[in-house]
Amino acid sequence: MDGIWLTTVLTGLLVAAGVVGSVVPIIPGPLLILGAMVLHGVLTGWDGVATTVVLLGGALVALDVVLGIRIPARATSRGAGRRALVGGALGGVVGFFAIPVVGLPVGWVAGVFLTELPSGAPAAWRATTATLRSFGVTVLVQAAIALTMAVIWGVWAAVLLAR
Repeated sequence: MDGIWLTTVLTGLLVAAGVVGSVVPIIPGPLLILGAMVLHGVLTGWDGVATTVVLLGGALVALDVVLGIRIPARATSRGAGRRALVGGALGGVVGFFAIPVVGLPVGWVAGVFLTELPSGAPAAWRATTATLRSFGVTVLVQAAIALTMAVIWGVWAAVLLAR
């Protein structure tokens, strides 16, 4: 019985890291949680419940990927063109390496603004705020998906521990 407790605690730490990773854009949160679900199933004895939980987790990861692409794409209809999104992505990469911890979002904002600046400061600001809104909504959606996955795993783990 001690083995299942240790497995659950270690898997729980991976799930918690995945939840944090859904908000902090360094760790692919839902994907990490799905991996923890698979690991938990393998270590605790794979059964029908494990299959159901992992398939549900996989569906949520797929939803996360689709929404992670579609929500920022909507920013293009709200003032931020594809050029701004590319500039933001490049700025995010530069920022990630230039400024520890907060460089990715800071670089993203700077990249969008600087890319759109030739169109004028008001247009650049509109594009930047549209991109920031879409980024914020994307983070909230991804956090909700990660938390849902964590709850599913938590219920599954609680049932296994109660046996």
